[in-house]
Amino acid sequence: MQLYPIFIWWFIILIFGLVGWPLAFSLFRHLPDRGFAFARPVGLLFVGYILWLGGTFRLLQNNVGGIVVALGVVLAVGLLWQRQQVRAGDISPLAWFRREWRYALSIELLFSLAFIGWTIFKAYNPNIETAGGEKWMEITFINGVLRSPYFPPQDPWLSGFAISYYYFGYVLMAMATRLSGLVSTIAFNLYIPTLLALTLTAALGILANLVSLYQSATQSNQTPSPSNPPTFQPSNLPTLQFPAISTGLIAALFVAILGNLEGLLEVLHKAALLPAGFWTWLDIRDLKIPPTGPSDSWIPDRFIWWWRGSRVLTDYTLTGREQEVIDEFPFFSFLLGDVHPHVLALPFVLLVVALGLNLLNSRGLGVRGQGSGVRGQKIKPVDEAEETVVDRAAVVGFLPTVSGPRSSVIFDKISQLFHYSWSQLLEATGGRLAFGLYALAVGSLFFLNAWDFPIYLGVLGLSFFAWGCKKDEGGRMKAEFFILPALIGTGILAIAAVLLFLPFYATFQSQARGMLPNLWNPTRLPQFFVFFGPFLAAVIVLLLVLSRQGRTWRNYIGSTLLLTILGPVLVMLLALTGLLLSPAGRDYVQGILNDPGVQQVLGASTISALVQAALWRRLLNPWTFIFVGGLLGWALAVWVGGLERSEEVRRRGGEEVDRLALETSAGPPSSVFGHAIPVQFVLILVLVGLALPLSVEFIYLRDNFGIRMNTIFKFYFQAWVLLALASAFAVYYGSVHLRGLTRVAWQAGMALLVAAGLVYPVLATPNKADFFQNEPTLNAIAWIANYRPGDYAAIEWLRANAPEGAVILETPAPPPEAYQYAGRISAMTGLPTLLGWGGHQGQWRGDYDEAYRRAEDIDRLYNTTDPRQAQALLDKYGISYVIVGDFERERYAPPGLRKFEQLLEVAFQQDGATIYRR
Repeated sequence: MQLYPIFIWWFIILIFGLVGWPLAFSLFRHLPDRGFAFARPVGLLFVGYILWLGGTFRLLQNNVGGIVVALGVVLAVGLLWQRQQVRAGDISPLAWFRREWRYALSIELLFSLAFIGWTIFKAYNPNIETAGGEKWMEITFINGVLRSPYFPPQDPWLSGFAISYYYFGYVLMAMATRLSGLVSTIAFNLYIPTLLALTLTAALGILANLVSLYQSATQSNQTPSPSNPPTFQPSNLPTLQFPAISTGLIAALFVAILGNLEGLLEVLHKAALLPAGFWTWLDIRDLKIPPTGPSDSWIPDRFIWWWRGSRVLTDYTLTGREQEVIDEFPFFSFLLGDVHPHVLALPFVLLVVALGLNLLNSRGLGVRGQGSGVRGQKIKPVDEAEETVVDRAAVVGFLPTVSGPRSSVIFDKISQLFHYSWSQLLEATGGRLAFGLYALAVGSLFFLNAWDFPIYLGVLGLSFFAWGCKKDEGGRMKAEFFILPALIGTGILAIAAVLLFLPFYATFQSQARGMLPNLWNPTRLPQFFVFFGPFLAAVIVLLLVLSRQGRTWRNYIGSTLLLTILGPVLVMLLALTGLLLSPAGRDYVQGILNDPGVQQVLGASTISALVQAALWRRLLNPWTFIFVGGLLGWALAVWVGGLERSEEVRRRGGEEVDRLALETSAGPPSSVFGHAIPVQFVLILVLVGLALPLSVEFIYLRDNFGIRMNTIFKFYFQAWVLLALASAFAVYYGSVHLRGLTRVAWQAGMALLVAAGLVYPVLATPNKADFFQNEPTLNAIAWIANYRPGDYAAIEWLRANAPEGAVILETPAPPPEAYQYAGRISAMTGLPTLLGWGGHQGQWRGDYDEAYRRAEDIDRLYNTTDPRQAQALLDKYGISYVIVGDFERERYAPPGLRKFEQLLEVAFQQDGATIYRR
């Protein structure tokens, strides 16, 4: 294994970090780490955006020159903004580094060790293969981007068409590949180590900031109060001490390394330590077959046993047939090595989470800032605080003082409300430039992995909601003071996020066709616990501790439980009603009822019989819904109660805070800060993290598969990230606030659960690497040189000799087929072919029409013995090269293949592979 690719790639990613650091430093001015942990994602994201936008409007070319220009733009903006902030009294990056060099060193060491360590792992299992993942598709997109001078990039598996997929992550990886000078099939095996390292450092950064802010809130002169608040000035933010860094490492472990409990179950199953009835009851595929007896070894040895970790949930049709459910978690994805959008987006998802914390902390501890981030002022009661005209308008209920027609009054109210919401949003984000960067960051998530956009827009929206929470002069919490502005502000952010990526939306097609109600597949609680077990325990303990520290949440628990228990049921009923009212929906339901197996189960082919059967299955297994809905309602009550308490602190002046703490807290006065900003933000992560799996109990996105497989996959993956972050904070919070045997029991119990979760990565990693027995290499297609040497030679020749824009003809996977060796030349070279994996084209574009037409023409072109028909088809698609290798000879008749010898010239021939050129 050569060391040069590793070093040059590490260096290129460092360049993006250095370019992104000035921008991150100014953007994250309300966090102690000033965005240092997010500098690399910031650099990659914003440089990639400039390159993509410039390439879309033909202002920049997708080449090294275009990338250098984009690097220069981002660096210049960051330096100018940073200079402006320093002149306004902000700390300089050099001064920050002198103070926080230990933290910076921790970030750099973690990144480098993770990157190098996982690169070594990848070198022992480097192959881009057709089965067991999507690598074949992913290298196709990478090479398609590298071959495209402008954007949108060409689709190598459908010549003449642009990629119809969320492809921004591939733009970012291709950008780094081009700068490094490495061939894509070597760089491909550096992508996952990079993404793992970026994820680990970002997770560390989020929790280090949270803990540092919390420590500052609770340790400022031992007893913080409005008259002695923590100092949250950009020039005097709290330092990142050892507890913050160590909790950050726990967060990195939880987010990206920890596995679910399936690994432990594999060991117990192999060792036959549990009764046969347990495995039948658990009902996880492969494991539900009881072991025949004790084994000589407790280490799992079933073929790719680690794959089962991503399939612990089991769904069934009405007839009892198993349905595929994907429930990946980050470490499984890093182990598998697919450079898929949900993995590509992960560092940038964490970047947006950090932005949410940055936004919320711009308010400081009950201090209303003016967008400058200055904190540490004495808190005044509301009636003494200086307010803008817009603030005063809010206090009086947005009532205009002018007289006139009713329509004018209404217009003035609406205009004033929008103006107020916009001013609040600018204040929260830090000005117009910062707002634009917020919008760009969250907007990029749709382009990276569309499912993530609404989720993390929700995180930012809830952060803005908490930031703007306030009462009127009578102490009442009214909608116009924060709910409506939060909704409008979030809407403005969403619109800006879409507008910034409008060229992408103009060409994007999707297989999504609305929402479907999940009528008969409630998740079994034991399987849910196998997936989320350690995090559920951590969240419960966190809520218990917070509930003991204040009683305000009890005022809300009834209404929040009503919302989280009945709300999802109503949403499902609305989805069902919409389904039955629409013609397409009735056709969908009728298709289910027409199934003879379903008719046999129901005893009748009527909608009422179907609904009754679904209701019965729901009543037999309501436990996950009740558990998650109850937990979500509890968390929501604690969060709302905490917002009220923190607002009460803001409103009351002077010495009243200590009395308030004693009245509302079971602990000392400082425990009022149990609902300070860091805790409020962690509860936002809990709320969204629990809402995602709860929602899939009732509705899911209708796609080509027609089942909830993909929705669970995307929602559970993000729920894992959010709950992992919250759980890391819970470990710290419980250790700080619990005492005596309770704390010992909590730490021991959590340690056991974490150890159980570590069984999976510890055993799966060497298994996936074939126990490190093979010769290490980063060449992802070295195996093709042994398996199909002619194809490997053809790929190398086309890379070196084919002109840009050349179209090739090769064997496809006709729709709806995929996961075959088909499309191999176009995938590895980026040269477009008529059709690659036909099954995937339907997923990307919503239909198979073009794929079916081309599959028929390809068969005709290879099989026909009529030169005129072949020439007409070659002209129709502008084909430059025709591939005839062993794979084509296995698929097509020899007479049809022989015609190319007379019709075209031989450009290349080696080891059974022939390339014909027009």
